[in-house]
Amino acid sequence: VRNPLNSISLQLSILERRVSRLEPRMAGEMSSLVGIIRDEVRRLDSLVGDFLLFSRASRVQHQPGDLEDVVDEVSRLLAPEAQAQGVRLERGRQGEALPPVRMDAEKMKQVVINLVRNAIEAMPDGGVVTVESGLSEGGARIAVRDSGPGLPADVDVFQIFVTTKPQGTGLGLSIVQQIVQQHRGEVRADNHPGGGACFTVTVPLDGG
Repeated sequence: VRNPLNSISLQLSILERRVSRLEPRMAGEMSSLVGIIRDEVRRLDSLVGDFLLFSRASRVQHQPGDLEDVVDEVSRLLAPEAQAQGVRLERGRQGEALPPVRMDAEKMKQVVINLVRNAIEAMPDGGVVTVESGLSEGGARIAVRDSGPGLPADVDVFQIFVTTKPQGTGLGLSIVQQIVQQHRGEVRADNHPGGGACFTVTVPLDGG
């Protein structure tokens, strides 16, 4: 699927260059249409990427690693994306600092990316996302909380293809749940008493 998508993207780039040489009124109309096509190509590419992640989520390789570093890295990675959407990304700690956790660091990174990006996208008008981690009841705990509208009642957000976002694929949270379960852990979704949603991941320190 990605091969024809790449071909479409290439042809769109050529079309954009030709459109730019048209007279302004027509160029504006054509550019708008090209932009719509490019957005849809990106959405399809994102969907393909989610399917690939979902199919590979079961291939987990456990080894001792620093989960705090993983969360720090994701916070730095997504800070510009959050800022561009008017969202303040805050990094916090909860409980004691984590010792080494037996995990697949790349897969756990994907868990945190999906949860933080999901929180950012839940607030198109801006807000605050807080990412916390620490030792809780003998296990590793990560909490991602946003100040958005919260979760709809009676909807299993972890069910595959279920999404509350207009452009969502319904795979991101399913991927999160699958990876966490591969680490013998649990992920919960709750509405925070002060408003917004809170996703909590807990995994044992010997999560392999």
